[in-house]
Amino acid sequence: MLENQRLVFSYCLSRLPSREDAEDVAQESFLRAFKSISSFRAEASLRSWLIAISKNLCSDFYRKKKIDSFSFDAFMEEGGDLPSESPSPFETLESSETRRLISKAIDNLPDEFKEAFLLRENFDLSYAEIAKVLGVREGTVKSRISRARGFIKSELIKSGNFDEFISSND
Repeated sequence: MLENQRLVFSYCLSRLPSREDAEDVAQESFLRAFKSISSFRAEASLRSWLIAISKNLCSDFYRKKKIDSFSFDAFMEEGGDLPSESPSPFETLESSETRRLISKAIDNLPDEFKEAFLLRENFDLSYAEIAKVLGVREGTVKSRISRARGFIKSELIKSGNFDEFISSND
């Protein structure tokens, strides 16, 4: 639990409207994992299994509360930052305008692209782990992430800020 606490909480925080909700769902994720540890098969990593549990509980949260989908853009505007041991892609950007454009582009991604992209970029899950979490093939994950990156790139090109993005990620 201690090794994966930050990962599960960060994931929940990225999907839910408040820190308190994220704490509750993260805690529930570990309780569910503990109760069903006998069903854990080593086919998937423990990390991807925990994220899959968290993903389902986040979805349950919205179904139960009938709350509108989480807005990544609103989260960033409120000064939210995803806890992470390594710098997120946003922390490496110098321009707040570029950060806003990227956040807006991510927020406008179709849900399946956004989910795969954020699991890769913010939580550093492997393609195989993401495939397990989302219940799709690894090739589908690669395709979704590639399309998400292409969409973000095209949005930055439209805004005229793509050169700045490239130089800050070299």
